[in-house]
Amino acid sequence: MNKLIICILLLLFPCIGIGQNNINDYLKGYIEHSGTFEQNASVIQNDRYYPIIEVEIIGKKYNFLFDTGAMMTVVSDKIIDIDKIKEDNKITISGGASTDEKAKQTEAYTVIENIKINDIEFNDILLAVVDLDQINKHLCTKIDGIIGMNLIKLCNWKIDIFNGTVSFSDRVFEHPDQSKKIALSYHQGLLPLVDISHRRNKFKALLDTGFDGTLQLFSDFKTTNKMKTRKGEGYYTLTINQMESGKREEIILDKLSIGDDFEIKNVTAYILDGKPLLGMGILKEYITLLNFAEDNMILVPKSAESAIGVHRDFGAKFCINNRDELQVCFMWDGSQLKKNGVKVGDKITAINNNPIDRITEEQYCNFTKIQKEDSILTLTFKTRDGEKTIEIHK
Repeated sequence: MNKLIICILLLLFPCIGIGQNNINDYLKGYIEHSGTFEQNASVIQNDRYYPIIEVEIIGKKYNFLFDTGAMMTVVSDKIIDIDKIKEDNKITISGGASTDEKAKQTEAYTVIENIKINDIEFNDILLAVVDLDQINKHLCTKIDGIIGMNLIKLCNWKIDIFNGTVSFSDRVFEHPDQSKKIALSYHQGLLPLVDISHRRNKFKALLDTGFDGTLQLFSDFKTTNKMKTRKGEGYYTLTINQMESGKREEIILDKLSIGDDFEIKNVTAYILDGKPLLGMGILKEYITLLNFAEDNMILVPKSAESAIGVHRDFGAKFCINNRDELQVCFMWDGSQLKKNGVKVGDKITAINNNPIDRITEEQYCNFTKIQKEDSILTLTFKTRDGEKTIEIHK
């Protein structure tokens, strides 16, 4: 069997090189069920509004991220032993923007007899077996795998983060207002794309439930002087096995249209050197009906006027490095930290005057919660000029 070379990303466009074989030869999963069905799976609570649900594999239950931005279903190498999979069944996985050969992993793939969600069996699903440790470092709700589009497209789905459910059915999810239908097209026959327009900008964006942001735009997006904007640089995107680095620009869009005429107001969007994505930062404000049987999506507002508000932050983002230290991974120009000489990569040695060295998962999750709930934060940094303690504000 020829090797697949797959870039499976949570937050970037996946790309596939399949040699001489057609992708359909590898994606032949099916649902075995008598009669019609509609079932609800509970969303496992998490701080990023991800649709994480419980699945069952070989009699054991695991937490999987429902990710329309992943072409392939992924399972942790803690569940399936890579050493027991044939050597010629290999996948090379890397960040789409990466040219660093060291960042790439060679992993294995296998066909699982069935994956159960509630009592519905999804059979003969191709799985990529991947080390998920890197991404789990930054998720306070750990995942054991990712439900990708090779499984998702087998039926229709309704994502309701507000009420904590992901429903799935072999029937189309209806809505009284048929004008709300947004047409879906597909990249590589699987990844769902929607048409986006804003003034002179018209483009397709990947509908990505594995992206916790609002809207990621391409670098040639045409802006105007009237748009509120800020720029920054550092690490901004977490893929399965690495973070990407570069420049990033944040803009506030007064409104944008999805599909022909579905309008959203006051959207915080980000311009960077990547592919356009529409993520959970927007979708969490709606009940999202994904009718793959009819190639359309319907967004049902939770209230009469759903708006994506402007996000307030401390002007920087923080992450865990490969030594389990907390460090600055991204800073906006003009932020308090940048004005005080802090740089991307500087280590944090104390949070609100509480010393830390190697940060534990519990400490990182508490720190994430503090950033969301508090408007003032005191951090101590180890910089080239020595330690600096700085009080920062949203």
